[in-house]
Amino acid sequence: MSATITSQARPLASREHERFDVIAVGAALSVFFLITYGIIAVAYLLDPHMPMTQALIHEFIPGTQAPPPGELLEGAIFAFAWGWYIALVGVPLYNVFLARRRSTRG
Repeated sequence: MSATITSQARPLASREHERFDVIAVGAALSVFFLITYGIIAVAYLLDPHMPMTQALIHEFIPGTQAPPPGELLEGAIFAFAWGWYIALVGVPLYNVFLARRRSTRG
């Protein structure tokens, strides 16, 4: 029985990681941040005095006290842009380090 388990586990352990695609990661992260920001913005509009929504909204729009609706839109744009920034910087770095790891393994 143990021989069966180890023979099945070996292909999983030796499987190589694939490179990330910048477009797919950028789209996924941007939509994720936009949905998260949307939930925070709706909670803020429902009760602007709730401490948690104030703290979270200020993370997206630093330096504001009570953001008007125009600044809520600005926060949504920043949330979307952060997803692409992370993808454009993080994915190439990941792919470079992945390639280096593959070349040292031999």
